[in-house]
Amino acid sequence: MGITINQSGLKPRTLYSVKEVPQLPEFGWLTESALRHMIFKSKTTYASNGEIIPGNGMVEAGVIKRFGARILIDIERLREWVHVSEATTLEIK
Repeated sequence: MGITINQSGLKPRTLYSVKEVPQLPEFGWLTESALRHMIFKSKTTYASNGEIIPGNGMVEAGVIKRFGARILIDIERLREWVHVSEATTLEIK
């Protein structure tokens, strides 16, 4: 469960598949379909009138790692992204 990648000189990263993340005790609140929805909304898109719809920041935060058709989640960066997203949401309210 989970793949650890150690690139020379960098901190080792643990990557999980989209199916594995909701099975982790820390992310029990997250369903596979919710995670897939967040991945879908991670990219900047354009509305039909040409307005830019910003993504949710998962790509910029390095949460999503794509290897061909396979999508892996960097669990440490997901923790950081959730923490920053919570803080930003609380500031807006």
